[in-house]
Amino acid sequence: MINNLLETKFYIPAWRTNGIPRTELITKLMSGLVENRKLTLISAPAGYGKTTIAIELINSLTNIDQFPSQFKTVGKSKICWLSLESSDNDPARFLNFLILATQKINSTIGERAKSLLGMPQIPPIPEILSEFINDLLNLTDRLIFIFDDYHLIQNPQIHEIIENLINHMPLGIHLILTTRSDPPLPLARLRVRSLLTEIRAKDLSFDQRETKHFLNHAMQLNLEDEMISVLEKRTEGWAAGLQLAGLALQSNPNPLLFIKKFSGSHRYVIDYLVEEVLRIQTPEIQDFLNRTALLKRFNMELCQVISHNPNTPKILQHIERANLFLVPLDDYREWYRYHHLFSEVLKAGLSPQDASKVHTQAAQWFEEKGLLSDAIYHYLEIQDVANASRLMGLLAIDLLKNGEVQILLNWLITLPENNLREDPDLASYYALSLLLTGQIDQAVNFAKQTFQNFQGPSNLSASGRLNAIQAWFGLTTGNSKTKSFALSALDQLNEEEWFFRVIAMISLGSAYAWDTQLPESSQIFRTAYQIGRDKKNGFLSLGALANLVFNLIEMGQLREAETLCRTALREYVDHQGNDLPILGIIYSPLSSICFEKGDYEEAEFFAAEGIKLSKRLFSHIILGGDAEIILANIAFDQGKPDQAFELLKETAEIARQKNAMMVTFKMAFSHTQLYLWSMKLIEAKQNLSELESLIPSNLPKAEQVLQHLHARYLVAAEQPQQAIDILINLEQEDLKEGCHRRLMGVYMTQAIAYQKLNKNLQAMTAFEKLLNLAIPEGYRSVFYPKKGRQLQSLLTASRSVAPDFIDGILSLYSETQENQNAFNIQLIAPLSDQEINVLKLIVDGKSNQDIADELYISVGTAKWHVHNILQKLGVKNRSQAIVRAHELGIK
Repeated sequence: MINNLLETKFYIPAWRTNGIPRTELITKLMSGLVENRKLTLISAPAGYGKTTIAIELINSLTNIDQFPSQFKTVGKSKICWLSLESSDNDPARFLNFLILATQKINSTIGERAKSLLGMPQIPPIPEILSEFINDLLNLTDRLIFIFDDYHLIQNPQIHEIIENLINHMPLGIHLILTTRSDPPLPLARLRVRSLLTEIRAKDLSFDQRETKHFLNHAMQLNLEDEMISVLEKRTEGWAAGLQLAGLALQSNPNPLLFIKKFSGSHRYVIDYLVEEVLRIQTPEIQDFLNRTALLKRFNMELCQVISHNPNTPKILQHIERANLFLVPLDDYREWYRYHHLFSEVLKAGLSPQDASKVHTQAAQWFEEKGLLSDAIYHYLEIQDVANASRLMGLLAIDLLKNGEVQILLNWLITLPENNLREDPDLASYYALSLLLTGQIDQAVNFAKQTFQNFQGPSNLSASGRLNAIQAWFGLTTGNSKTKSFALSALDQLNEEEWFFRVIAMISLGSAYAWDTQLPESSQIFRTAYQIGRDKKNGFLSLGALANLVFNLIEMGQLREAETLCRTALREYVDHQGNDLPILGIIYSPLSSICFEKGDYEEAEFFAAEGIKLSKRLFSHIILGGDAEIILANIAFDQGKPDQAFELLKETAEIARQKNAMMVTFKMAFSHTQLYLWSMKLIEAKQNLSELESLIPSNLPKAEQVLQHLHARYLVAAEQPQQAIDILINLEQEDLKEGCHRRLMGVYMTQAIAYQKLNKNLQAMTAFEKLLNLAIPEGYRSVFYPKKGRQLQSLLTASRSVAPDFIDGILSLYSETQENQNAFNIQLIAPLSDQEINVLKLIVDGKSNQDIADELYISVGTAKWHVHNILQKLGVKNRSQAIVRAHELGIK
């Protein structure tokens, strides 16, 4: 039944064979199609026949041979019809209906766009629509979208959808809106550019000829021309008024007296005429009409429940034959509704007590049939908050899963505030709805205030949901309680609460990862990934997978990480094999994999695409800034350090604005790493000091991570023994925690430190440990040449371990050396890394004592470096050295 009811949204009402032909209007509408005008606006008050003229247009297109030859090109147009209701004021639901309507023409259209609608937080409208419009480009037939009753749409985001559709839809696509009022669209601009066809009330009003045809032919009244003229003037050609007048006249013995009795506004006329039409109906039919008018849609079974009348089938047949504004919603005459204008007047015919009874019976019937949204509508009509709330709770997960958050939030807002704060189910869904609609501060404040109300065994489930939500907040804000929130949530939530459990799992897995408990973290992510896949929720499954992959990279399991990502790439594709946009979630970890493998071209592609999709679909930093770090590292290795530093700086600034402390810390860490690779020791030392103040409260092992950087700094600053003392402890910690990627860094730094101490045996031992970890899993870029990390001698000495692998790395060092030679050829003798650091300090105006303090060397050593620099530059004093440094690009 649910599917049948859904189909009524797309049902094109049938054209009545005795309808009044509006040839001039149809010609105007067809001309707009032929001229490729993008929008047709049929705008008029209720009862003017807006829907009828749209139906007549469709009928005319199927009989195009009856029209002039210039219209034949539009005769094969495909029609996508969508009947709108007030409950469609949710962007995700509206877009879903738009896609479903189009898929009735071509089932492949909208796959990529629809994949985005499954996200709890709907991505920006233009991005979803661009995917949909790209699919429309593949259509060969003309396509006409007809949105009936568009005045019921009040959500600005849906108006944005329509405006974007108008602005970007391909040639041959046309949009028709029927509406009681003009929508907030750029109509003036479209009018000036001849892209708009307008049908107004004056166009839809019947003239005297059409009035006569309608009353005497369609209504079979046989009225005199004088009476027809009076009716036409009194109704101003208003179709609904004429139809009601015709119905009233069918059984009136004195037509002229009747016609003279009514005048005034449309509202007065409609009230008067409906009363007259009802007066000539039997009491049985009057009661049936009054009761069923409270229903937005109905079928025979529901009418029997509401009216308690066994003659319901015959009554429905009579109402339809008598043209009493009954609108069939499908070809099978299963579902109906009344014309809105007719039902609005009929509703006044029931007492409040009877109306309440009808709403109650309808709500119970819809609930029994599983049509919970309709049941909620009727419960809210009688302010039955308890039952409405109960059904909202049952529907909430499906709405969240389908991205229809706005519908859920709109329902919840209608409830009294006390109910939201006192009902644990409503509170959890309200907090999450606020979060997913971007109202983060309100969500956090509401959760904090409400959480205290639901402590105790009777509210475990609701408390669990609130804990899951607060754990999720902690992912970006760096809350030290993230882990405890997540653990509490999982302890309180049962398996049926899978949506909130996965949110809690991702939060908990992240907390364990921050604490370098990688095996535990990875197992949690695997479970969350599998649940997301089982429930067909791409957002949650790929979110868990992305986190799992970053863990595997850190654990030294690069091959499994890549296999998981490549499998997802094959699974989340459209019918043409193209990646669905939701795959952007794993582009960032995939770029990290490619970077570690040394495949910079593919790493750059996935990182750039990941950032692009992250900006389009989420926020700039939702993927943690990892893609930006990869691009910065690639730019640095390709000899573009300024670009690398600027990218990290921009990302850090965005992170600070969004209060994403985790990302801010990661950018500062990467910045320091690039300074060390550049042998910019002064800047590296300053950053190391600042990093300690940036450590998020939920990173308990951050000090340990900083020790890795500190050890590398000491080696670069010619203090290898102090570095080795630190690295011994770090090696034990990384081994115990299974952080093999970090362990590779330990062995790398150890090897270089021992080499500086001329302890070649220890250096080779450490370097071979590095090779044994890296080579089997395909880690290559860890060996790539950096200014502050020269490994030629170690690689050459270890060539027998893996000749092909090491030869490939050594070839990169040859290229780097050629570039370095091109720089040094300008000098009498090349400058060492330490001499470059000293020269930078000279440029900054530092004294020998300042240089010694900055680089942790003696004053005598500083003087020696200055002396050598002056000789190599071919200058006599510091002033000339500064000029020469600027010429060489050293600042």
